[in-house]
Amino acid sequence: EQLEQTRRATERQTRDAFRGRTFRTNDLGVVHEDGRVEVLGRADDIVIVRGVNVSPLAVENAVSDCEDVRACAVIVIEEAGEPTLHAFIEGDTEPDGVREQVARRLGHAAQPLVHRVDALPHLPNGKVDRRALQERAAQGGR
Repeated sequence: EQLEQTRRATERQTRDAFRGRTFRTNDLGVVHEDGRVEVLGRADDIVIVRGVNVSPLAVENAVSDCEDVRACAVIVIEEAGEPTLHAFIEGDTEPDGVREQVARRLGHAAQPLVHRVDALPHLPNGKVDRRALQERAAQGGR
């Protein structure tokens, strides 16, 4: 049994030129020229929108960086067999401006439908209630 555990752990490791052996975590990210590391999401959370791989977390990060967006959450809804991104935002930003900024940063396939809300719904544990957002998206974002 110990040999089997060692074998499975070794399968999840990879050689890294800088640090030796490291574990593959399925996290996606980019290292910017100034050395900052930006986490874009997880490989297993990627959706294909119009033939392009899109990370909902990367879209959420891009929306969050838009001026006057106080908080946001991005969900994926399957509509007619195609995934559609919906961004719910708290703030005074115009939805079209958010879409344009996301397109400049991540490409047109990452543009979400943007819905302004007074407040994002939360679960008792403080996390965003994404199920409630899915219901709102099904009602046109209201």
